[in-house]
Amino acid sequence: MTAVDDMRSRAEVAHAAGVAPPAVSNWARRHPEEFPAPTYAAGREYYSAPALAAWLDKRRIPRNALRGDETVGTTYGQRFRKNLGLSSPVPVETALEPETKEMETEAILTKHLWKPLEDLWGSTGIGGSLEPVLSLLLVRGSDIRQWAQLTATRSGV
Repeated sequence: MTAVDDMRSRAEVAHAAGVAPPAVSNWARRHPEEFPAPTYAAGREYYSAPALAAWLDKRRIPRNALRGDETVGTTYGQRFRKNLGLSSPVPVETALEPETKEMETEAILTKHLWKPLEDLWGSTGIGGSLEPVLSLLLVRGSDIRQWAQLTATRSGV
C-alpha cells in the first residue's frame, strides 16, 4: 500500500466504518484532539487509513448497530479494517481490554463471571450457587471495603 493508497475521504471512511457520512464529521468535531488530522489535496480532506483504524479501535459499535457477523464488543476499527481488507495488528481481546469499563453489563458478566463459573462447575450448573454469587456481586458493587475484606481472606469465600 502506498502513501496515497492509505488515504481516504470522509465518505470513504464512513462507508468502510459502516456509518453515515455525518458520523465521521461528528467524530472529528467531538474529538478534535484525538481524531486524526486530515491531509488536504485538490481542495479535499483525506485521512490516513492506519491512523483512523487505530482511533476507531477505541470505539465500540452499539449493539443495535451490529451486523450479523459482529459480536458485542466489536469496534468500528475492526469493521473499518475488514471492509478495507487491512490486517489487524492487535488481537481482538487485547484491543478491547482498555475499554472493559465501557463494555455492556451483559458482556462483562458473561466474560468475567458466568463463563468462569460454568468452567468451574462444569455440567452441574450454577443454579444452586446463583444466590451467593449475586450476593457477592451486590457486595462488590456497593461496599468496596467489605469486598476488599472478603477477597483478602483465604477462608474459601
